[in-house]
This record gives sequence, structure tokens and C-alpha cells, in this order.
Amino acid sequence: MKALLLKDIISLSRYMRYVLVLLLILSVVPGFSGSSFAVMFASMLPLTALAYDERIKWDKLAAMMPYTPRQLVVSKYVLGYSLMALALLLSLVVGSAVGLVTGAPLTLESLASTVVVAAFGLALMAVTIPLCIRFGVEQGRIILMIVLGAFIALFVMGMDGVSDAEFLALARTLTIALPVVTILLQAASIALSIRFYQARHM
Repeated sequence: MKALLLKDIISLSRYMRYVLVLLLILSVVPGFSGSSFAVMFASMLPLTALAYDERIKWDKLAAMMPYTPRQLVVSKYVLGYSLMALALLLSLVVGSAVGLVTGAPLTLESLASTVVVAAFGLALMAVTIPLCIRFGVEQGRIILMIVLGAFIALFVMGMDGVSDAEFLALARTLTIALPVVTILLQAASIALSIRFYQARHM
């Protein structure tokens, strides 16, 4: 597992350097949530790692190595979790440093919004990885865009006519259920990804 993670980190290292510079620049932009951007971006890096693997035909080489489908799949999730945690830590450090200089420290509201964005990023990762393993990265991206578009359209239609009090009550309920839903979604996504990988590569 460590070797698989190291492979992905090395392949993404140059890409992540540019993003780190961009994050540092955007952190000083007033009203911009650098932590939300960093966490959301990190959640999409496993997709980039899958694209690199697909480009170099990594699955053919991995078939000749002592890795199980479970290890190959779970390593992508661990990569995403690790990079999201690192992005959150770095962005909070940068945000705190900028806040000390500018006199605008991090607020509880900004931290709460980052947690919500992290949950959304995990949900996006849980949907993206199985799709990309099953259909390939390019087709997986297209299907993801269709699914997201349909979800957003249904959400907007469902929120039509909802009062502010009803929306706040729904938001509180979702926040309480967020940890359980996130864990269940990740477990289901990992199981589905392993099954898709076995069907496609074994």
C-alpha cells in the first residue's frame, strides 16, 4: 500500500506544486475561501492519478505484481483522504498566518463551511472513483457531469418555494446526519470500486 501511495504522490508532485503556489496567492484575496478551494481540489486528485494510470497502462503492469484489486483500489481512496487532510491543514495554517497579518482571523463560520465542502468533496470522490474505474476516466467524467447537472437541477426545483426557516431546519438535519452519511457512502463506494475493478481487469 505504501508503495502504491508513493507512486501516485510522485506522479502528482509537479502538479501539486503549481496548485500550492496558486493556493498561496488566492489566500490573500479578500472574501476567497482558500481552505475550501484546497480541500475540494484535493478530493479530485485521485481522479488525476487514475488518468495517469490509464495513460501509462498501469493496470497491465499491476497485474504482474503482488497487489490485490482491493489494495489497488483502496490506495486511491487513501490518497484522496490523505491529500484532503493535508490540504485542510496547510490552508488553515496559511489562513491563520494571513489573518494575523491582515487582522482578519479565521471565523467559526469559515471553518464550518470548510467542513461542509470537505463532506461534499468526499461525496464527489465516492461517486467519481467507481465511475472512472468502471467506464474509464474520460467517460467517467462525462457521466459525472450529467449526474451533477441532474442533481443540481433537482435540488433547485426542490428548494423552490422553501422558506428560510425550512431551509435552515433542513441544513441542521443534514449537518447532524453528515458524518454517518459520509462514512456509509465511502464504504459503499469502496466496495463498488473493487467490484468494478475486478470485473474490468481480472
